[in-house]
Amino acid sequence: MQETTIRALHLLAHSAVLRKESQLLTTDSKALLNDGHILRQQMADIKHELNAYLAKAKKKASADSMNLRCLSVREAT
Repeated sequence: MQETTIRALHLLAHSAVLRKESQLLTTDSKALLNDGHILRQQMADIKHELNAYLAKAKKKASADSMNLRCLSVREAT
């Protein structure tokens, strides 16, 4: 009987440890999920900034190309 009680107490203590570990893992997974959301938002922001930069660069390249064509036409005449 005493062995059974000791075994039951041991299992109860082990169960408490496992429950605490489960809580810690849940907290960790929530933190990782939040970090993932933050990273996705940062990536979206970077993509938006990059697209804006590329659009400006494309406009500038187009304007530069037009200026060169105008200069070529003037020099040809």
